[in-house]
Amino acid sequence: MRNFFIVALERVIDIFVVVGVLIVVGLAILTALSSGPSELQGIGLSGPLGGAVVLLGGLLYITVFAGFAYLGFGIYQNTKTTAKLLERSATSSAVDQQAARIEPKMSD
Repeated sequence: MRNFFIVALERVIDIFVVVGVLIVVGLAILTALSSGPSELQGIGLSGPLGGAVVLLGGLLYITVFAGFAYLGFGIYQNTKTTAKLLERSATSSAVDQQAARIEPKMSD
């Protein structure tokens, strides 16, 4: 059940990333095509240059957001894998120690 929620959250973040990219691209196109007053015109960025700034800024934001989200999932998966390996190692060494104690000794 826990794995279901992890995978579901991963898919929700995938959807947010795709929708975010579509929104950023749409806003960049609207900014590039608009000639009316905007926040970017106040600093001399209007038209295609303003659209490029919106596109780069938005894509940078989405990349950082998605990167941190996927980094968290990577840490979770790595921790889970390490725990399984340590458990398997501890179990196999315990079995080896038990087998060494049980082994009959041959005498001449």
